[in-house]
Amino acid sequence: MLVLTSQQTLRSRSRRARLAALAVAVVPFVTAGCMATATPTPTPEPVDRERYEFSVDGVSWGGAEQIPWDRETIPVPGGDPNATTFHLRVSGETDVTAEVYLGNWSVDRGAAWFRVDVDGAPGERVTLPGPTATGPGVLMNEFPIGAGGSVELTLNVGVPYAETEQSVRIDPDWGIVLRETGGGGGGTGSIGSGSLGSGGSSAGSSAGSSGQIGSSVSGSSGSAGSSAGSTLTFGSLGGPLVPGG
Repeated sequence: MLVLTSQQTLRSRSRRARLAALAVAVVPFVTAGCMATATPTPTPEPVDRERYEFSVDGVSWGGAEQIPWDRETIPVPGGDPNATTFHLRVSGETDVTAEVYLGNWSVDRGAAWFRVDVDGAPGERVTLPGPTATGPGVLMNEFPIGAGGSVELTLNVGVPYAETEQSVRIDPDWGIVLRETGGGGGGTGSIGSGSLGSGGSSAGSSAGSSGQIGSSVSGSSGSAGSSAGSTLTFGSLGGPLVPGG
């Protein structure tokens, strides 16, 4: 028969007391963790496309026809990118979050890199196709625009230094979505509601993307006139096809 000494009995009682205290402490912690789990906040709807404003110089504003697409620079491996720079703002007294995407992008052979600079600050460089397949809707950059303010964007398309393919065709299909900050949405617009035609082609390439804002306002007069771009997603701006050397 096992007989516990008084000292062993005290140690046993002390151990049980510590375990009981620990259990009492864990219950509120777990409960607090459960209480902290909340329903995710819904993503605000994009503001109406008619409120998106573009400018070459930050002074005169208009629709997407104001974007001066770079149709001259042909990227070569390790060389300067094809770069389009313009100003962006939203009309009205609204703080927004801007998202710049690569929508239904395509590179017929080899690879290309893309980058979105905001007010001169270089964004992350993304090379596509990458090691794993990446579908449409690659988020390139996200940033705030205060009410009454604007940003300068540069959309870059380049060819990696090690690329050996020549005479490739790159269709970036840039897109922008503006969402009101912290609100329930500024309008009835939605991702994929339409595209803005780039209006024309780049040097040595076929006609650039064209389309409509929603389904009512057509693209610029230099576009190919096709409405196929209206099915593109992620707030497509289109953009001329870029030949890679």
